Amino acid sequence: MKAKIKIPNSLSEITLEQYQKYLNIEDPTDQAIIATLCDIPYNVIRQITRTSVTEIAESLKELLNQEVSLVPTFQMGSMTYGFIPNLDEITFGEYIDCTTYLKEDWEDVHKLMAVLYRPVTNTYKDKYQIEEYKVSLEREQLMKTMPLNVALGAMVFFCHLAADLLSVTQKYLQEEVEAHLLKNGDGILRSTDWQMKTSKNLTISPN
Repeated sequence: MKAKIKIPNSLSEITLEQYQKYLNIEDPTDQAIIATLCDIPYNVIRQITRTSVTEIAESLKELLNQEVSLVPTFQMGSMTYGFIPNLDEITFGEYIDCTTYLKEDWEDVHKLMAVLYRPVTNTYKDKYQIEEYKVSLEREQLMKTMPLNVALGAMVFFCHLAADLLSVTQKYLQEEVEAHLLKNGDGILRSTDWQMKTSKNLTISPN
């Protein structure tokens, strides 16, 4: 008897929850990768040829290494969800929850996505509005079923945002030090040493 399984051809065919389960597996085997990302039981995988298992697992690994970008809106069920249109105007509640969930591991990323993506209430040309933010446990759970490419794209966007912030901060520190030296004539070595120590502390976690 030959087993038939549906293999994802794009990240949009993998859910965030499947990826979360995959990340929780330490040193995943080919069998574990297929079982998690294709959502099929191990006993079915045992019916597949050895060479096919290897090929499927490799294709899934390549899929996870694809480049992603921010997806402003996406459809899930009958609802269209949109990314926060203007991050400069987010509420304090949105900011606190976003920064809190960003500090956590991938087990809580669905909670972050429930903050970033909310139902679109109005559209005009290429612009849109989304629902006002309020904590929703139901929506947090729903976001586990969102397409993986959307979730990864949002995370990459935030990494770039953090990198830009770091660059601007370091430039600001350098300008402040140079201005201080010109004004007060303090020792260059002491000030430069302080600047280097400060810059080393301004690092971004790879997580």
